[in-house]
Amino acid sequence: MSRLLAKDENGLSLGSMFLLNTETSHLETLQHLHEAVLEEGVVPFEKAYGQPVFQYFAQNTQMGGIFHSAMSNLSVILMKSVLKNYDGFKDVKVLVDVGGGTGLNCSMIKAVYPHISAINFDMSFVIAKAANMPGIEHHGGSMFESIPTGGDAILLK
Repeated sequence: MSRLLAKDENGLSLGSMFLLNTETSHLETLQHLHEAVLEEGVVPFEKAYGQPVFQYFAQNTQMGGIFHSAMSNLSVILMKSVLKNYDGFKDVKVLVDVGGGTGLNCSMIKAVYPHISAINFDMSFVIAKAANMPGIEHHGGSMFESIPTGGDAILLK
């Protein structure tokens, strides 16, 4: 277990995921989980904090940073395995990565499948930190409102 929490030779670790899942804001959210099961429309995080989780992350940069680090590290770890064991991207022309962060998944996929054009979609404050990458368009918005069209495949992790 401890080897997963320490950084590996590539600087990856599940340590930030551990921090995220043991953070007070996560634990307080779990106290409202039963309400989401019993009452329609209840969102545990909003019940605990009075605002949507991504708005909270945008305002609380420390927690937002932990969340981003956790998602980035987990994405790399999972995507390495996906790209090694799954060939379903070979016929994809345009990929939309919903909740794609700063575009890490898109760049990893394009490294193996350079013919793919990618649309990386995430919250605007996340996209603002994304670097320009050839063949990857960054779009900001909320997946709860709409997602970009034009893709023949959607990735949602």
